[in-house]
Parts: sequence; structure tokens; C-alpha cells
Amino acid sequence: MQTHQLFKTQDMVTNIKYNIMKKLSLLLLSIIVFSCGEHEDVIYDPNTSVTFAFFENGSESLLDVINPNDGVIEVGVGVSTLSNSNRTVTLSIDEELSTASSDQYSVDNLSVTIPSGEYFGALTLTGIAANLSPGTPATVVFKIESVSDNGQFSANPHSVKMTKICPVEADFTGTYTLTTLVGGIFGSQVFANGEVTVSQGSSSITARQFSAPVYPEFGAFPAVTLSFNLACDGVVQVPPGLVTGVGCGSSTTIGPSNNTGSYDSSDDSSFTIIVTDDEGGASCGVAVEAQFLLEKI
Repeated sequence: MQTHQLFKTQDMVTNIKYNIMKKLSLLLLSIIVFSCGEHEDVIYDPNTSVTFAFFENGSESLLDVINPNDGVIEVGVGVSTLSNSNRTVTLSIDEELSTASSDQYSVDNLSVTIPSGEYFGALTLTGIAANLSPGTPATVVFKIESVSDNGQFSANPHSVKMTKICPVEADFTGTYTLTTLVGGIFGSQVFANGEVTVSQGSSSITARQFSAPVYPEFGAFPAVTLSFNLACDGVVQVPPGLVTGVGCGSSTTIGPSNNTGSYDSSDDSSFTIIVTDDEGGASCGVAVEAQFLLEKI
């Protein structure tokens, strides 16, 4: 009985191998067919001769413009087929979705050439450092408008987020002691005093972040993560809209203040952060400027 089962299994394996080889033969045949005759422009596409164009890096690219130099990035465009002639993918800039002004960037060409025998091409965008604001992202949003071989294309746009930054000489990561200097709403600690771990953020090379519980005087609440940026001229910036999950009937949010925290680029032993607690007084009725100090352990 065991020997019979073994031979049966070997027969099944043989059949599977035969079917795979048969399918590979059909695929090779389809490649040859699409390489000749009326489909001469499309060298390889066994399913359809229609080109599909798309942005190579998905929906977003990040460009750090390191002051005082301009920053350069390539925006890649791909197509789903090979051709024996050059093709052009025409792009446009979506002015409504873009936040960058025209003097903050330049683009070499909005017509991207896909060379013969290639899947990808690219345009070059330059972020102009002199006209960008430190730490404040400016975006340029591209759309695909057409493909020269009448192919189809993705409707999804691609955004290039440009951020002007100044090099940071010290590390500004590791374990710090957080101390409240000026309290937030009702005089509370916005973030619980004590040890926090400062780590590299994801938005740029000068972005940092830490996590800590909020409003410890009011209860035991989960930690939230505050992101901040070590911007030019020793300014510590924070973005708007950090939801705490705690408030007076609705959640407070933490965001930037008219005043900013400060740091020394060459010394990461301490720095200060200033935020607005309960932005706009939307939850507890009054916005409060809170300050805290971080000292490296």
C-alpha cells in the first residue's frame, strides 16, 4: 500500500512539471507573437498591448533641501511595456493641491521620455533653498496627463515634499529628562515629567520625536508622540494638530506657538520646546502656551 502511494505521488509531480513546461512554452510563444507584425512597437506584453503609465515611487517623495544649497530629486515615471521606440509621458502640476510657490522650485521638463527598450524615465525637480522656509514643508503635486502611444495611465498624483533644513552637528537622540517649565491647561504637565527617549523622526533628517503620557494630574492616560523639527537658526518647531485623546468633552490638540523652543546645533545636552496646549481653546476654552526642558542623561 505504501509503495502504491509513492508511485501515485511521483505521477502527480510529473504531471505538474509537464503543465508548468506547457505554460512556459505558451508564454514564450506569446512573446514571439507580440514581437512581430502589427504589434511591432510592443516587444513584451503577453496579455495586452496597451501601455499603463505610473509614478515609480508611489504617492510621495521627500526632498531635504540642506541650506544654503539647493536640493535636487528625480521623479520617476514607469510604463508597463517595453517598446522599440522612445515614448513620452506628459505630466502637469496640480496648482490646487500644491502648496509650493513657483519661486520655490524649478522643473527641467514636464515631458518624461521613456527610452527605447526601457521601462522608466524621470524628470528633475530642484528645490530652491533661498525661497523655502526652514522646517516648513512645501509640496509640488504632479499628475500624468497622457502617454504618446495612447496608453492608459494612473490617476493617482505624486507629491514631492520639500523641506529646508540646516545641518545638525550634534546627535539629539537618546535618553532625556523632561521637566515642565510652564504648565498647560489648568497648570498641568502637558507631558509627564521624567525620562523620555528622543529618536529620529521620519519626515526629514532634522526631525525628532518622543512619546510620553499626557496630563498625568488628571489620570493615567496613554502616551502620545510629539514630533518636532530642529529648524534653522536654532529654532525648535512643532506641527499642529497633535490629538491627545484627553479634554473637556472633546480632545485637546497640541501645536505650535507664537514663540518657539531653541537648541544649539553643536550641543545636544539640552534644548527647550514651546507648544500651544488646547489649540484655539477648542476643548477646554482657552489656549495656553506651555514650555518644557529636555536634558540629556
